[in-house]
Amino acid sequence: MLGRTQADAVRELGWNKSTASHLWNGKQRYSQDYVDEVAIWLTLRPYELLMPPDLAMAIRRLRDAAPRLADDIRDDFNEAAPLKTGT
Repeated sequence: MLGRTQADAVRELGWNKSTASHLWNGKQRYSQDYVDEVAIWLTLRPYELLMPPDLAMAIRRLRDAAPRLADDIRDDFNEAAPLKTGT
């Protein structure tokens, strides 16, 4: 999804070809160290590597939108007419 290849991992992360191939193709279990290394390389959060890319990106968009939505709600609340009391 991000345009990186096994060859990029070998070149940029210093992995040997066998490790890159086995990790890439699910033939070797990943460790937290690999997850952390790849997350930094791809500028992702580690948990994003452990879910389908479309779900990770949807969560990221939601997280990015939440502050704007909260500001909109706060603005609407502040602009609302004050409630009239029955006295």
